[in-house]
Amino acid sequence: MLDGWLADLEASEYATWQDLREYAEAINGPAGRTVLRLVEPIHARADRAMTALVVALQLANVVRDVGEDRRLGRIYLTTEDLRRHHGSVDELRSARPTPQLRRLIRFEVQRARELFVGGIEVTELTHPRCRPFVWAVIEHRRVILTQVERRGYDVFTRPATLGA
Repeated sequence: MLDGWLADLEASEYATWQDLREYAEAINGPAGRTVLRLVEPIHARADRAMTALVVALQLANVVRDVGEDRRLGRIYLTTEDLRRHHGSVDELRSARPTPQLRRLIRFEVQRARELFVGGIEVTELTHPRCRPFVWAVIEHRRVILTQVERRGYDVFTRPATLGA
C-alpha cells in the first residue's frame, strides 16, 4: 500500500493499462486482502476475485475523480487509452468533455464493469453474514458508474456522487 501512496507522490501519468492496474493493485490490494480476511473467505478463489474487485473499485474511483485529479495535476487515464480514443493529455487538461474524451470515459466505465464481473464472485466466496457488506461496497461504485453514464460520460464539470 505504501508503494501505491508513493506512486501518487511520484507519478502523475500512467502510460499503459498494465501500469495503472499495478498501481490499483498496490493502492487497494492490501486493504482488499485485509477486508477479505475480515469477511471470512470460504474458498481459495476468493483472493483472485478480490484482486479483480479492488482493481474495479479503483478504476471506478479513477473515472469518478477525473476532474479533481486533473486539478491536482494527476492523470490516471492512460496515455495508451487516450491515444486509442484519439484524445490527448492536453485535451484532458483543458477539462472539456469532447467526444473523444467521452468515448474514453465510456470505455473505462465498461472496463470497470467487466472487472466487477470477475470480482463479484467474492460475494459468493465469503461467509454469508458478511455478504451484504461486500455487496454494499460493490453497489456503491457501480451506482457511481451508472451516474457517469447518465451524465453522458462528463466527469469534467463535477464528479459523479450518490448525493444525500
